[in-house]
Amino acid sequence: MKEEPSSDIHAVIASKAEKGTLVIRHVKNDTGIVHRYENQCYSKSLKVVVLLTVGFLALLFIVIFVAFFWKENRILNKDGLYCICGNITNNVTLDPFDVSLSSADISTATSIPLWNSVAKETSTNSSFLQPWEKVRLQMSIIPLHYDLELSIDLLKVSCNGNRSFTGSVAVTIEVQSRTNLISIHIKELILVSETVSVREKETNISLQIRKQFYYSDTEKYVIEMNQSLDNGLYIVAMGYFSGCINPDLVGLYLCSYRTSSGETR
Repeated sequence: MKEEPSSDIHAVIASKAEKGTLVIRHVKNDTGIVHRYENQCYSKSLKVVVLLTVGFLALLFIVIFVAFFWKENRILNKDGLYCICGNITNNVTLDPFDVSLSSADISTATSIPLWNSVAKETSTNSSFLQPWEKVRLQMSIIPLHYDLELSIDLLKVSCNGNRSFTGSVAVTIEVQSRTNLISIHIKELILVSETVSVREKETNISLQIRKQFYYSDTEKYVIEMNQSLDNGLYIVAMGYFSGCINPDLVGLYLCSYRTSSGETR
């Protein structure tokens, strides 16, 4: 709008003249001065902008969905379990820190056995969910400290052409309330189940494990103990694992750069 009319305008001496999308008004005030106002209608332009915006958002959604779907299929096998480093054998033991292992050893001797899947509950009520079905860790235990060790060899190639790594972790846990379950988050790692152990921190007494499994929906590894863990007890859960060094910027990844002389490092 080019000009605001004064408050004493009282007569419209020219009715609306519609020419395409342009509306013209002529008004006369008490002094006899005629003012001309133009209001541009943006209905057609607005429709075009809305359509373009909706189309762009739809395209963006499709791209994000395809990218997410591709990544999930890259790291999930047909059973819904994480397995990204080759086929799993059930009769080979693996020392993750054995530097004499070949690339084939690392990619195949990874789990004895791998993770077991568990049946999914049909109820969506959170009060009836098992501890491993909830995204957050259970309130009955609190992880206090992680001792993590990694062994990375950038000269060996496995994992479908990518480098791999092995390692171990020992998690110090405080029991807040009586429970026989220990759950921790884990993603894109293959845990050597026979190396998983739980012991009392003070006495170093080993505690017997009834079963262990991985629940892919919440990315949790669950250890079910033979006996309940009492409130106030400090325990240490440890195990060995292996995984792949990702080519993209996710998790433990490998990147390269080019020097001023053109050399790739």
